[in-house]
Amino acid sequence: MHKTLEPLKIFLGHWNMQGKQLKGPVGPEASVTATDRYEVLQGGHFLVHHFEGKVGENDASCLEVIGYDKARDCYSAHTYYNNGVTNQWELRGQGKTWKLSGAWDMDGQRAQVRCTIQFDPSGDHNSALWEISQDGSNWQTFWKIQSQKVKQTAKV
Repeated sequence: MHKTLEPLKIFLGHWNMQGKQLKGPVGPEASVTATDRYEVLQGGHFLVHHFEGKVGENDASCLEVIGYDKARDCYSAHTYYNNGVTNQWELRGQGKTWKLSGAWDMDGQRAQVRCTIQFDPSGDHNSALWEISQDGSNWQTFWKIQSQKVKQTAKV
């Protein structure tokens, strides 16, 4: 793993996610269940994130490639969703607290989105609070998520 990715080691591995989508601009109230997998791409310069799950009865998945952007002094995450949409996010943080931010196109308008991810002291659990704002100042929570790292058993 390249030294620029070292701070992201806390994300590595397989995660089980569950939570709730709150009724609002993103959609109706719904349960969220998914698996996340983070791994280092061969060569060590990028982290690859696979997300697969359900929001209510709807399938949701994405592939994300995360790398260090020296010019902006942050991590840049390029995301490709199962519905054909792509997006780019900024990921900043260190240790146990990380913030993801970017914009979504919703009904022809651009909305600001941010997520705060807080890991517990062990690094084996995290909570994520997703928020959206149409004007950049009034934020509304739309997802509350809890994730637990899946313990891998040794292969014989």
